[in-house]
Amino acid sequence: MKKLSFILFVLSLTFISCNSDDSSTTQEQEKAKLDRMYEEIAQLSGNNTQQCTDPNDWGFTTIAPLACGGNSYIVYSKKTNTTVFLDKVKAYNQSYADFNKKWNILILCDNMVIQPTGVKCVDGKPQLSYDPVLY
Repeated sequence: MKKLSFILFVLSLTFISCNSDDSSTTQEQEKAKLDRMYEEIAQLSGNNTQQCTDPNDWGFTTIAPLACGGNSYIVYSKKTNTTVFLDKVKAYNQSYADFNKKWNILILCDNMVIQPTGVKCVDGKPQLSYDPVLY
């Protein structure tokens, strides 16, 4: 009976140690993965590779939303595959939120960015536009 208990104990340890979840990754490894995801999104956005001549060819979306309700935004070319681009942004946003929750990262919202109203072209580069909104 003792041998059977020992065998079961060893087997259970083996299964636990072979668990394939990401609990063994370090904060730095996960941050590096987030950085790679963001770089891919930035590349797909077309911000650095496409000339901005018509603001209607550009859109923007929320990226890296903050728990307090604050947001960051990224401009993207509508000439890119927007479905793939927006899916990657969505996956990044989820990973970003999971990372902050897992590592108990608190991001203060003292520098909250207001929502842009559109995109404008400045010197051939897309920029977020913050036209005044009258209430």
